[in-house]
Amino acid sequence: MFVANGVIVRHLGSITIAFKDKETIAVKVVGDKHNITYLFHRWFAPLGSYTGGWRDFRRKMLRNKNLDLLSCIFYAQKYDIQIHRTTRDIKLNGKIIERE
Repeated sequence: MFVANGVIVRHLGSITIAFKDKETIAVKVVGDKHNITYLFHRWFAPLGSYTGGWRDFRRKMLRNKNLDLLSCIFYAQKYDIQIHRTTRDIKLNGKIIERE
C-alpha cells in the first residue's frame, strides 16, 4: 500500500491542486479575487468507493498536465465525486510538501 510522506501540491498554470489527505483534493484558482477553494472528496463514501471512481479521479488529477477548474469538475462528475466550495484557505503549515 502506498503512503505519501507529505502533501502533494501541483501548480498548473491557472490552478493549484493540493492532495491534502487520502480523502480530499483541494483546487484553488490562481488569482481568484473571491478566494474560493474547491474540495473534491469522498468523506461520506461507502466502503469500496476507492476503486469505484476515486482512484481514477485521483490519477487524472495527478497525471494530467492540462487541467483547469472546469476539467476538474468534469472529471468529478464523471467519476461521481462530491464537491464542496469554501472561502477558507488550505492550511499546510508544518506539513511536508512533496512536489511543486
